[in-house]
Amino acid sequence: MTQLIKRFNKNKYKKVLVVDDSIIVRKEVSRYLKLFNLEVLEAKNGKAAKDIILSENISLVISDILMPVMDGFDLIRSIRKNKSFEELPILAMSGVHNSFKAVKILKYGANDFIKKPFSKEELLIRVGNLLNLYDFINQNNKEAKIDSLTKAYDKSILENKIDSLFYIYDKKTVVRIKIKNLRNLNNSLKEEVLVFIADNLRKRIRKNDFLIRYDQDEFLIFMPNTLKEEANIIQKIKNIQLDNNIELIINSSDEGETLAEMIKNACK
Repeated sequence: MTQLIKRFNKNKYKKVLVVDDSIIVRKEVSRYLKLFNLEVLEAKNGKAAKDIILSENISLVISDILMPVMDGFDLIRSIRKNKSFEELPILAMSGVHNSFKAVKILKYGANDFIKKPFSKEELLIRVGNLLNLYDFINQNNKEAKIDSLTKAYDKSILENKIDSLFYIYDKKTVVRIKIKNLRNLNNSLKEEVLVFIADNLRKRIRKNDFLIRYDQDEFLIFMPNTLKEEANIIQKIKNIQLDNNIELIINSSDEGETLAEMIKNACK
C-alpha cells in the first residue's frame, strides 16, 4: 500500500494510453487509472493508438491484442521499431488464456501481460511496477558505465541499476557465459575474442535484456520477465562459432531471493 501511495503522488504528469476496441473495457480501465492520479487517453485500435503516440508524450501503453484495423501484435511491433522497452513500457491484455500467447506477446515486445478479466488491484500493481521501471531507468540511464572494449555494460550496473530492477519483475533469469581458456591467449588475441563474443551475444539478446562484462573472461545476461525454461538465448549462444581452443561455459538460474544469490546459483 505504501508503494501505491508513493506511485500515486508521482503520477500527476504521466499520460497512459488505453487501447481496446471495446468501449466498455476502455472506460473501465480508464476509470481505474484516473483513480491512480493518471491522465488517460483512449484509442479503439492500433492505428488510432499510433497517431496518439506520435502527437503525445505517453509514459505507458495498455493495449488489447485482438482488435480490428490494427491488432495489438502489430501495434507492439510498430512501437518497438522506434521506442525501446525503457522509453515506452507496454502492458498487453487479452481474454485468451494460454501460455503460448503470453510468451508470443512478450516476444513481440510487451513489457508485461495481464489476463482479462482482472481486478483493479492487479491492474494498478502492474501499472505501478511498469511506471516505476520507466522512472528508474530514465533516471539512471546516463549514469550507466560501458566497458570500453566490449561495449557491454560495466559490472557496476549490477549494483547501481539491476539490483533494483530485480525486485520489480516477478520473473527473471540470469545467464552466465564463461570463456574457457581465454586467459591463455596473448592480450591482442584475448581482446579480439572478447569483442567477437560480445558482438555475437548482443545480436542474440532481446531489447530489454542487459549484457554485462562480469569478469575478465565472463559475461552475464540479465533477462527480465523470463523464466529459465523460456530463455531461448542459451541455445542461440551455443550456436556461436568459435576456434577449437575456445569454449563457452553457459549456466543459468531463475532462482534466488536476491540478485547476488541468483548469480551465484547460475554457477551450480
